Amino acid sequence: MLKILRGLFLITTICYTQGILAQQNDIRAFAFLDSNIMLIGDRATLHIGIEHGDKDNTESITPQMPLDSTFEIIKMGKWEDGKRRSADRYIVFTVWDTGLYRIPSVEFLIRLSNGEQRLYKSPPLLLTVNNPKGVDFMAAPAGIKEIIQEDRTLEDIMPYLIALTLLLGLGFAVWFFYKKWKEKPLAPLVQKTIHPPYVTAERLLKELKIKQLWQQGRVKEYYSELSYILRGYLEEAYKIPALESTTDELMTLLKNKKETVFQGIQKPDVLLEKMQNLLETADLAKFAKVIPADTVHDTYWADAFEVVDKTKPKPVEVSENQPVTSP
Repeated sequence: MLKILRGLFLITTICYTQGILAQQNDIRAFAFLDSNIMLIGDRATLHIGIEHGDKDNTESITPQMPLDSTFEIIKMGKWEDGKRRSADRYIVFTVWDTGLYRIPSVEFLIRLSNGEQRLYKSPPLLLTVNNPKGVDFMAAPAGIKEIIQEDRTLEDIMPYLIALTLLLGLGFAVWFFYKKWKEKPLAPLVQKTIHPPYVTAERLLKELKIKQLWQQGRVKEYYSELSYILRGYLEEAYKIPALESTTDELMTLLKNKKETVFQGIQKPDVLLEKMQNLLETADLAKFAKVIPADTVHDTYWADAFEVVDKTKPKPVEVSENQPVTSP
């Protein structure tokens, strides 16, 4: 009985060992090229992967990239997981120099579920890269040929003709307008006639009457212009600061210059009183918004005209025997 049990144990151990060896022998790393010969610059495809018959007991597979910087990678496919191929991908590449290239083995590190690690390698590959037929890269480059000069045509000189025409046209336009400007007669000088202050004052008073401001309810504007005309006349005619003086200051100045302003006038105090009443009423209308009675508007206008008329310079009478002297 003991011998039978020993025989069964031995048979079981042998079978188990053979199964493990069979599984191990069923793992194969592979790498192959579509073609082992290519022309420089052409594309080649490298296929790499590993076949694993015992995927259920495999925890991870770590492949190594076989191509270095000598090869220009154009495209790389994803790792595919097939029924037997636990890792499979393709790599499209090219080479830019002739020669015999060795693609090293692809290493796959497999980690089993029991923690064991195993390394599998694919066989190395050889790749021959040739020049295209009829091309000798060792030959010296051909020399540069002489430039062939073509005959000039009208199309070649047309841009120069257009530029010359535009330049001549611009020059003619400048000359034409310059000549017109030189021939243009100068505008005659306008001589401004300077009127005496009383002439200007009388004209402004007449224009004020024509405007009919107070008839339109513009009483303040009416008295403002009336006062400004009278003050401006006194300032221009007698060099009195009438425009910037108050009514009281202006009346004081006029009284001090009574002999000059009211020379030859009978009852100058009456004329001074009319001026004072006019200016005070104008101040009330301008600043205190007082509206005088309609009956006094024309009266004050007549008083202003009377002041201008009576204070304007009198013509000098010359007798027959009196010599006339120029001023």
